[in-house]
Amino acid sequence: MRFITFDKNGVETVGVRLGSDLVDLSLADARLPRTLVGLIQNDLLKRAGEVAQKAPASAHRSLEGLKYLPVIPHPPKFFGIGTNYPSHAGPVQAARGEKVGKADNPRYFAIGSEPFAAHNEPLQVPRAMPTFDYEVELVFVFGKRAKHVKEKDFLPYVAGYTVFNDGSIRGWQAIDLVLGKGSDKTKPMGPEFVTADELPPGGDGLNIMLRRNGKLTQNDNTKSMYRKVPEIVELLTSFITFNPGDCVTTGTTAGTIADTHPKYDPKDTTLPWLKAGEVIETEIEGIGMLRNPIIDEPV
Repeated sequence: MRFITFDKNGVETVGVRLGSDLVDLSLADARLPRTLVGLIQNDLLKRAGEVAQKAPASAHRSLEGLKYLPVIPHPPKFFGIGTNYPSHAGPVQAARGEKVGKADNPRYFAIGSEPFAAHNEPLQVPRAMPTFDYEVELVFVFGKRAKHVKEKDFLPYVAGYTVFNDGSIRGWQAIDLVLGKGSDKTKPMGPEFVTADELPPGGDGLNIMLRRNGKLTQNDNTKSMYRKVPEIVELLTSFITFNPGDCVTTGTTAGTIADTHPKYDPKDTTLPWLKAGEVIETEIEGIGMLRNPIIDEPV
C-alpha cells in the first residue's frame, strides 16, 4: 500500500493512493486515525488499505493540486547513519584522515522536526551559512516497539519506507553534526510511504538517484550499503528503544558536493552549493520521487 500525508483545510490528513486517485481516509472511515503515525501506532495500515478499496466515490480525490506534507511531519524519533555507502564514505573518510572502509563504529545522529519539508515544497538556503548540500537516502519506519532485535528477526519491525533528501549545511556540519543536519526546511521526505510488503526485504536492491536541475548527480543502489537495514536495526535497538512511527535514514552515495570536493573548506561559499532557483529531484525505485525547488531563507 502507498500512503500520502496531505494538508486538508489546514489539518494533517492521510490517504491511500490507488492508481491516479487518493482515497481520503477521513472520509472513507472517520473512525480511523487521521495521521500516518496514528495508523502505524495502532497497527491499522492493513485495515486502512481495506477501507480504501471499498471507499465510496465521495472519498476519492485527484492528486492534482494536492498540498503534500512530509509523510511523517513530526517523527517521534528520527535517527541517521553516516558514511554508509563506499563511494561517498571513501572520499569523506580520506579527507578526515580516517581509515577508508566500513567503520568499526558508525556515526549516528538525531534530527528534530523543523528541517522536514514536503514534496513540491521549497527548500531554504540558510542566510547565516549558505553551504547547502544534498543527499539522496532511503528511510525506514518502525512499525512496532523494538529493543534488542537481531538482524534475522528485523522484518516484522519495519512498517515501510520512504524517500529522503538529507539536506546538509556543510559549514555548520564541520562545527557540529546536529547543527549541520538541523536547519529549517532542508530535508524533504515523501511523497509516499510504501509498506514493507511491496518492496524487497530491507529495501535491498533499489536504485537510488538524485538530479540537480535535471542532471543526474547521484546514482547507486541500496545493495551497496555497508550496513543494510537489518544490521542497522540490530545496532540501533541494542542501545535505544524504538517505537512505531520512529524513522531511520540509511546514508547517501557518491555525487554530493562534499564528496566531489573532498578537501574543501566547508565554509567556502565559492563552491557550487545549492542556490535559489535550482530544482532537486530525489528518487528511489519502487517508492517515488520528490521534487523541490530551492529558495533563499525568507527574511
